[in-house]
Order: sequence, then C-alpha cells, then structure tokens
Amino acid sequence: MVAALNVAVHAARRTPQACVEEILPELRRTAAAIEADLRVAGRFRTVPPL
Repeated sequence: MVAALNVAVHAARRTPQACVEEILPELRRTAAAIEADLRVAGRFRTVPPL
C-alpha cells in the first residue's frame, strides 16, 4: 500500500524553516499513527494492493 499526506500553508504565514520546525513533526506523528492503525486493521482484514 502506498499513501501520502499533504499540507497546504499560505506562503505569507510561515517561512519554510518554520514549516520544518513546527508542522513537519506533527505531520510525521500523524503518518506514524495512520501506519499503526493500518497495521492493526491489516490483522483483521487484508488490505488489497493497488
């Protein structure tokens, strides 16, 4: 399975460095939580490949 997360931020609201420092850690935590949920779900039902 392949998945993607996306974040949109107005360019005037944050610098690229601020995005890396403030948004990226939460995005990575969210991705890890989704991955963990998929692992658990996969034990009960197979997830077909794309």
